Amino acid sequence: MPLNTDIVITFAKDMDANTLNWKNITIYEQMHGHLINDMFNYHYDPHTRKLQFKLKESDYDLGQGNGISVTLSGNIANNKGQKMNKEYTLNFGTSLDYNKRVK
Repeated sequence: MPLNTDIVITFAKDMDANTLNWKNITIYEQMHGHLINDMFNYHYDPHTRKLQFKLKESDYDLGQGNGISVTLSGNIANNKGQKMNKEYTLNFGTSLDYNKRVK
């Protein structure tokens, strides 16, 4: 995955946007074990059911050859108030080749 790519999660159901917040979502970089939520802005689009995380600054990147973990807590709910009640984690790695960075 390129170093400065957006992270997009698509939900199967319409979600309660009020529960999609930094209390219920964590993003860690695995190389140093740092929480990196503050590097991102996020937006939920109810029409597409997509939650998009975008790096705040154009010169930010996720680190060459780094592992990234995005965890959604079980407190996230759909638009009917039904909580997921289970934590979900998405893990992925960034490109090892710095020249493949998206411009």
